[in-house]
Amino acid sequence: MIELSFQYRPLIKVSVYHEYFDQKLPKNLSFELTANAKKKAQQLGLLFRTQANGFELLVDHTQADALKMRLASEESIQFSCWVNCNNPYFSHITDSASLDLNHIFYFENSQKDKLGKEASLHNGEEATEADHRLLSPSVINLANKKKIKQLMVYNQEGSTVHEQVEIEPEAQYKAGALAEGIYSIYGDGLFIQKFIVLPFKRPRYPVAMVNIALTEQIRKHIIDSIESGEKIPSYPFSIHFKARATYWRYTLVSRYTKGLEKAAISASDKKTNFKGPEEVQLPNGATAQMFSSKELLQLHEFAQYNFQLAKKNGQKSAEKVLVNRLPAPSIDSLRTEQVKPNQHNYFSDIIVYI
Repeated sequence: MIELSFQYRPLIKVSVYHEYFDQKLPKNLSFELTANAKKKAQQLGLLFRTQANGFELLVDHTQADALKMRLASEESIQFSCWVNCNNPYFSHITDSASLDLNHIFYFENSQKDKLGKEASLHNGEEATEADHRLLSPSVINLANKKKIKQLMVYNQEGSTVHEQVEIEPEAQYKAGALAEGIYSIYGDGLFIQKFIVLPFKRPRYPVAMVNIALTEQIRKHIIDSIESGEKIPSYPFSIHFKARATYWRYTLVSRYTKGLEKAAISASDKKTNFKGPEEVQLPNGATAQMFSSKELLQLHEFAQYNFQLAKKNGQKSAEKVLVNRLPAPSIDSLRTEQVKPNQHNYFSDIIVYI
């Protein structure tokens, strides 16, 4: 066992970080290679190992010559991995995550990555909507304004899975029964978009697909290292998710306390302000008082804010504290309101019984 741990070392390492969690180490995530990636890893003698916040592909350093021969004989080597969550709330806590079931994040490495340094798998500091891809679409609307004459769809290996000519202005591509993986659509030789197809046994809550290619640059770097007698290099990559920010709405329901319409919420940092109270009607017909934050507040695993509820104590200037520390929103409390086409406000609703 000790010998195995020393002879296998990371060739590829992908680490996932999330601002919502303590020390940015996400919880409730799992990682699984696609069927093709599992087969490719086996052919190259690589071991797949998962961690709480990522995964590794380990290489046997005693088999360096065999790896060199394989890399020299193949042009396209890619490893695709699903990132799944064990609950449906990843999109609630993640900035830019899609709330529908038709898009997930997609990340891939680039030929431009600097070898030897941890490379980000997205362009910005964190993942954004630009990293979304369609997930298992039955139909893709092409909106053929450029009057494409030839449509081609390729799988990851570059094989053609669909060819279409004489494209109509409002043409659609019907994906049909495709195998698990990543597909690319081209029109007249120009790239249009990628989409992702789930496996037959679909994961419950897929949140992202990661595709790591052993690019020509990486393959040459590995081969050169082996030929010069050096250790097989390691290639680390990272994904960073930003925590979602929402407007927090406190709905105060009176059980024993009177005069909530005279209450106020204050923040210990003196920087966060709330509107209200505003009288609202509950589904059961009862009335309550609602406060809404004027600023967007980030969600965190452990509350970063301290909000206090108080009201004037009779005719005196002193205030009576009703709740010393109001609760933070739970991850299932997200609500959306459309303000413009393709623009929404996000709210976290918290009900407090007093």
